[in-house]
Amino acid sequence: MTGINQVSTISRQNIAFKAEQSEQPEEKKHPGAAAASFFVPGSGQMLNGETKKGLIHSGLWAGLVAASIATSHSEGQKLFENLETTEAKKLINKLKENNLTKEARKEIKKKIKEKAYQGVSKTKVWATRGLILLGIGLGILSASDAYKGKSQKKPQETEQEK
Repeated sequence: MTGINQVSTISRQNIAFKAEQSEQPEEKKHPGAAAASFFVPGSGQMLNGETKKGLIHSGLWAGLVAASIATSHSEGQKLFENLETTEAKKLINKLKENNLTKEARKEIKKKIKEKAYQGVSKTKVWATRGLILLGIGLGILSASDAYKGKSQKKPQETEQEK
């Protein structure tokens, strides 16, 4: 990449340019690596040749997935067990009837929700949602980083350039 460092006028009609060749190549964008890294954080970095960074992103993502599964499994199981009770099934069947008023449907939905969430820790539910959001954020961050390509280190400035 060539850059113009100095411009000077020789006469009214002539201008002189002093150019210097830089050592850094132009940045290339990698949309394919970004897409891969969005769905599996770290994969785009590995495609770009940044294996260490890719392994770090993948490890963080795997940890978030494991933590969200661990926090949600027991609570989700309780939720489905509560919905399988005969009382909840009766409420659901009433809800399916066509001749109910809007107020009756709202009341039945409220009762179903209360029955379903009975004994379920809302803290764990919110913790799971937070972990999922962190995973999505990591995917976006990783995709953005992979799109930029392999990071180039800038050469150190010499004392003359300062």
